[in-house]
Amino acid sequence: PLRHGLAARTRTVVSWQNADGKACINATPETWCFCGHRFKTHDKHDGFKCTTTGCACKCYDLHVAQGAWQVRCRCKHANTEHLVGAPNRSCKKATGGKPCPCKHFDSPYVCTCDQGWADHRTVFTQVEVPALPMDGLSEAEARAIEEMTLLPSAVRSALTLDDVQRGREEGKNP
Repeated sequence: PLRHGLAARTRTVVSWQNADGKACINATPETWCFCGHRFKTHDKHDGFKCTTTGCACKCYDLHVAQGAWQVRCRCKHANTEHLVGAPNRSCKKATGGKPCPCKHFDSPYVCTCDQGWADHRTVFTQVEVPALPMDGLSEAEARAIEEMTLLPSAVRSALTLDDVQRGREEGKNP
């Protein structure tokens, strides 16, 4: 068993927030960026710039998507059919041999918070992860708890230290 604790530290939580400051979506490694690449391909040590070769994305910008469905522009084209890295994100798709007249990405999507796509923004927040006592835990349990502290709080609440303790008392490894 480990006889030490994890030190308090800070980490960046990335979320898609509405105009009231409510985090509607917390980014996970699999969450999409406007550039068409996952959050896990963005370097947190370089301003969350996309590391995919040839990508012009300078900073992660959460793009609402679930499974095959994704938020589209009013011009009906996908985010990946709009310019990445350009301030206006104009459409680069040609329809019927003519360029799309769309001058910037704008979606009619309304979030479950009842605010529109344009009323949201990607926010980077520094949060302190509290120190956790690890006395009496196995190395695997301590590692699992450390990994949980790296998840957004909504996901982290699904498994708590009590769950780990309960599993250990019942002879299970959570």
